[in-house]
Amino acid sequence: MLTFLGPLGALLLVVVTQSPPPGSLPTLYLTPDTFNVPTGEVLRLRVFSGQAGRAEPLPWPQERIGGFFINTGNTRHNRATIGPSADEPRAAQVRIDHPGAALIALNTRPVIVELAAAELKQFLRTTSAADERLLGSLPTSGTVRVRRIESASAIVRVTESDGSRVFSAAATAKLGLRAEIQPLMDPTAVNAGSDLAVRIFIDAIQQPDVQVTATCVADGQSVSLRTDPVGSAHFTLTRAGVFRVEFHRLHKLEADPQADFNLYSGSLSFEVSAEGGGR
Repeated sequence: MLTFLGPLGALLLVVVTQSPPPGSLPTLYLTPDTFNVPTGEVLRLRVFSGQAGRAEPLPWPQERIGGFFINTGNTRHNRATIGPSADEPRAAQVRIDHPGAALIALNTRPVIVELAAAELKQFLRTTSAADERLLGSLPTSGTVRVRRIESASAIVRVTESDGSRVFSAAATAKLGLRAEIQPLMDPTAVNAGSDLAVRIFIDAIQQPDVQVTATCVADGQSVSLRTDPVGSAHFTLTRAGVFRVEFHRLHKLEADPQADFNLYSGSLSFEVSAEGGGR
């Protein structure tokens, strides 16, 4: 069971800020105040913007939500919009009454930004979001119109009232996000030093040869891998702590009156404990 808390019985969850300023390509990270919540207690969620190791919380512009999803194993809820908490304009609240894991996610409404071509190229080189052929097709000067299409998700461990943890397959659900990172195992239920496999989707299509980066928030150390022919990548979670996994992919558009490119960005946040998340 889920209880949505907020003004007018608002739905759940976090959202993105107003249109990014020109020249800005931050990534969104869905971030609960805790990744380990007892059953029935209120969970507060925020959205951060920036880079994985240095992101800042945003105000809550609920008009930017393009879809909200939560999967707890026994229930799945899809919502269209959500308002902030009555006492905290940068957060939303939800109460989850089913132990196990909760996979929480959002799509944002696409927004078009105008960028200097050189700045877009620098972002693409940093994130490997485009191959050399596509990079070479970008103009050498002037500006380009980029449609940002973003999804952000987080996995939260929901414990029994006595603090014990139970197995749940909820963390590995495929939600149908625009830019989706699907965990193929529950990262909150493994030990530090274990492997994590994820699969990358754009509009429900598996994405081979996409760079995926996992960053430990505490120390900023990251590792990047490319997906295999079925869109999967396998990481070793070398330490305990909060991790942010992300990918970016640029698609060139033909005859689109509004934008020259679509830039898809997806992120997944979770916490790995030193002892793992099993019973």
